[in-house]
Amino acid sequence: MGHVKRWMEEQDDSGFRSDRYFDDVCEGCIGDPALAVFVSRNGSIDRCDFCGSTEALGMTVGALFHYMSACLGTEWDDPINEVGWDKGFDSFVQILDSDELLEAVDDPLRNEDLRQEFAYSFQHQWCQRDPYRLEHSEMLLHSWGRFSEVTKTQRRFLIGRASAKPKDPRDELLDPIEVLDAVGDAIRQADWRMIGRTSDTVIVRARAHAPNESHGSPSALGSPPPTAASHNRMSGAGISMFYGAHSEETAIAEIRPSAGQAVTVARWRPARELVYLDLLGARPIPSLFDMTARIDRTWLRFLAAFADDLARPVEPDDAPIEYIPTQIVTEFVRDHLQTPAGRPIDAIRYRSAVDGPDGVCWVVFADPGDCGAIGDGQKRLLLMNPSSVQRPTG
Repeated sequence: MGHVKRWMEEQDDSGFRSDRYFDDVCEGCIGDPALAVFVSRNGSIDRCDFCGSTEALGMTVGALFHYMSACLGTEWDDPINEVGWDKGFDSFVQILDSDELLEAVDDPLRNEDLRQEFAYSFQHQWCQRDPYRLEHSEMLLHSWGRFSEVTKTQRRFLIGRASAKPKDPRDELLDPIEVLDAVGDAIRQADWRMIGRTSDTVIVRARAHAPNESHGSPSALGSPPPTAASHNRMSGAGISMFYGAHSEETAIAEIRPSAGQAVTVARWRPARELVYLDLLGARPIPSLFDMTARIDRTWLRFLAAFADDLARPVEPDDAPIEYIPTQIVTEFVRDHLQTPAGRPIDAIRYRSAVDGPDGVCWVVFADPGDCGAIGDGQKRLLLMNPSSVQRPTG
């Protein structure tokens, strides 16, 4: 078999045919960071045939397209292999050409000439794999939506109680009783992104009060007693937890002080290492062209959307109902989720719903007895710096 015939067959196996198979392309022509790293690892080229750069890192177009084809094939396929046909493909399945596919995967090719070569070389169409079923992250997200609706409007106590109504075998969604375990599984699958540890972070806590009141003790500025604990995003009325933020501005925005109220803030630190669920860790979603991290794309796509839902703004009057799903999840995280080493979770870090896009909040599973002052001699989870207590003005 001749060399030319061999490389033509190799192209056919990867679903493309390029007249520029042996042309060189440099990393600068690549827009996707993970794909650019892959291209750069091949070594140096004399000159890029697309942008003209010299002495750059790069590879041949053939090697690049082979790799892209393998990556794309994990989530996309030719509709001939996936979609029913009756005088045309089933209309409800989204069919893309190669140019539209590049847009759907966040435009990994920066150079327009290279992009056109891809569209010319991959002349077949594309659709998502297994298009007649929900993609796994979509299934999880829709199942979470059902869980939220059920717990807000039908039943709160799901543990150990399967639905009395038989499940339709065509229903792809999880039963609400299965959703919490699915959330836990997703977190464990991506625990390197979702589970954090810290011993030295500063958490700012704010308290609103009447202007004639003065508060400066850990008991006054720490977790409220259960009798004073109201409905919050992560905890129901009567359940004491410690809410704070990365910054003073976010901490004050989160408590929504009324007109005429004063605010006192204080800074707290962990007394030991905090193990926390980091809902910010779901982003950025790994690139489809990231050889190692893309295994977590399904889980992280779900967790990113899940984190957005947990942090969405809620009107105060709607909070007692709207917060129920997040309160249930928080108790699940506190009582059932553990690290691979068996450590329980101490806290959750999440994005602020009222001080976006950069506001970051904390809820620490700490009751009043877990909050103290530095040097008080008691075993605590959180320690307040007395010199940090202040009443911001303005």
